Amino acid sequence: MDGIISPTGAYVLFENDIEIGNWLRAIQNKQWELREYEHNSLSDIKEWSEMESSTPLFNQIFVFENYPSIDKNIEKKNELVLENKNSIEHTNYPMSITIKPGKQIEFEISYVESEYSGESISRILAHLKNVALELSNNSNSSLNDIKMLGEEEKHKIINDFNHEIRLPERKCNIVSIFEKAANENPYEVAIKSGTQCINYKELNHKSNLLAYSLIRNGVRKNDFIGLSMNKSIDLFVGLLGILKSGAAYVPIDPTYPKHRISHMITDSNIKLIISNDEVQNELKNYSCNLFTIYL
Repeated sequence: MDGIISPTGAYVLFENDIEIGNWLRAIQNKQWELREYEHNSLSDIKEWSEMESSTPLFNQIFVFENYPSIDKNIEKKNELVLENKNSIEHTNYPMSITIKPGKQIEFEISYVESEYSGESISRILAHLKNVALELSNNSNSSLNDIKMLGEEEKHKIINDFNHEIRLPERKCNIVSIFEKAANENPYEVAIKSGTQCINYKELNHKSNLLAYSLIRNGVRKNDFIGLSMNKSIDLFVGLLGILKSGAAYVPIDPTYPKHRISHMITDSNIKLIISNDEVQNELKNYSCNLFTIYL
């Protein structure tokens, strides 16, 4: 059978106290209403919306197959019967979930391996199975009563993921915990950012140099130091260097609007901002000194 599946989008509202049967009927009625608009392509709908062109309408697609059932033991006249069913499917979505009705409902997931792991997909399938069983066995209950997790997964979350956590001693702080790790594993990778990485020894050394430079530049204990740079290894060098100098850091996202950055600098009485080459030019217009990290 040759054909083209034309997908339609729908918002599904969840009200915890609504009865399951009424909720499902409301969804079905809504789907019938959408049939009037199924001639509109998704590209047209996206163009009419306020979404950016680079943002997809959705990342997953649900396919509910409604092929006529095949039963070779029953012969009925004037009724469409499929003897052989073959199809080639291709979607542009990272995940496609197909529901196949019959005596037993089947769930099939096609996914992009770079986006989802096999373990995640297995977990999603288990959740779908649990929800389907709950919906079919508790149609008079409310949505709030639906249990998505199985007993094994529930036990793992409650017990394994919430085991007793041993807190550090009161005298410990971030700097002492980091330096202890640096002494114990000096050549282990501390941070990896893209293709760059740095081990604990190098990170400790560079943050020490920055701390000494800050102190030489007049930074005192409990001063507020701005830290403005993109996500990188430099960011952690700056963070640790500020803490080692005894000061406190004030994170300033360089993508913030200019008036917000100005307010943050004035409100926190920042006298110094640590940045790097990537964002230094964007911060030159503000009334404070710039201390630049060079790595």
